[in-house]
Amino acid sequence: QLNCNQCVVFRILVSKDVIMKTCFVILSLSLLLSCAAGINAANIYVPIDYQTIQEAIDAAGNGDTVLVSAGIYSGPGNTDLVIEDKSITVQSIHGVEACMIDCSGANRAITISGIGSSTIQDFTITNCSGSADGVIICETYSGNTTIRGCRVTDNSLPSGAAINCSGDVIIED
Repeated sequence: QLNCNQCVVFRILVSKDVIMKTCFVILSLSLLLSCAAGINAANIYVPIDYQTIQEAIDAAGNGDTVLVSAGIYSGPGNTDLVIEDKSITVQSIHGVEACMIDCSGANRAITISGIGSSTIQDFTITNCSGSADGVIICETYSGNTTIRGCRVTDNSLPSGAAINCSGDVIIED
């Protein structure tokens, strides 16, 4: 037989034990899900998996990397690129010297908008012109945009700058 004081102590111990086990299960599931998200990240290759950079961007899910082979990319699907509401990386495989986005007079190279944290890395971007607000436009509401190792050269934008961004932006050499 338990007296009243013993019952109260027993209930408190049981309650703490249940709370601790519940917290452990929730923490374990959170860790498992965050690791699983990284496992599902894919590399998408241009032009092997998709013929254009935009097709690869459209196919990419959060955490994926679009890897672009060496070459000059111009025309529909390779300029006026749009990354919207995604956290992806679009990267040249062989570096800034080997991979060029040639706008051939199109307004802009890349627009990043919405939510998400996307990275543009190791491209030369050239020959953008017209009335665009910039060669790379970033209009993000949460997350951040990283522009790393890109060279923006020989563009003519009378109403804008090379990189025109709002929100959190990191520009690295």
